[in-house]
Amino acid sequence: MSHPFLTVVHVLAAVLFLGNITVSAVWKRAADRSPDAAVRAFGCRLALRTDLLFSLPTSVVLILTGILRGQEAWGAGAGFLKHPWVHIGLGVLILVIALWHFVLLPIQRKQLAMAEEAVAGGTLSDRYDRLGRTWNLVGALCVLLVLAVLFMMVTKHPAAAVS
Repeated sequence: MSHPFLTVVHVLAAVLFLGNITVSAVWKRAADRSPDAAVRAFGCRLALRTDLLFSLPTSVVLILTGILRGQEAWGAGAGFLKHPWVHIGLGVLILVIALWHFVLLPIQRKQLAMAEEAVAGGTLSDRYDRLGRTWNLVGALCVLLVLAVLFMMVTKHPAAAVS
C-alpha cells in the first residue's frame, strides 16, 4: 500500500471514530433527558448500533494503519516505536477502547434493558440515571483523550520525515 492511501484511510478512520463517539454522546445524552422510556431505549439502541458499525471497526483500522504508516516512515520493523509519542498515542487509543468495552458498552446494555423493561410496562429506576452519569463522565473523558491523541498525531506525525 502506498503512503498516500494509508494516510487517507487513517485520517478517514480518525474522522469517523471521533465523529461517532462525539455525536453518539450528544444524542444519547439528549435522549436520556427525555421522560419517555421509549426515547431512552431508542438512544441506547442507536448508540450500541453505531458503536458496532463505526467505533469498533474504525478503532481497529486506526491501530493497523498507524502501525503500517510508522513502519513505512521508518522502515520495516518497529523503529517507529522508539518515539514516545507513538507509545502515548497507541496507549491512549487502547485505553479508550478498553473503557468503551469494559465500562461504556456494559452501561449501554444495562440502560437499554432497563428502558425496554420500562417501555413494556415497568418503571425506569433511578439506577438508569446513575448509570447515565457514569456513562457521560467516562464518555467525555474518552472524547477528550481522543482529541488529545489527534492533536499529538497531527503535531508530531512522522509524515514530515518521509519524502
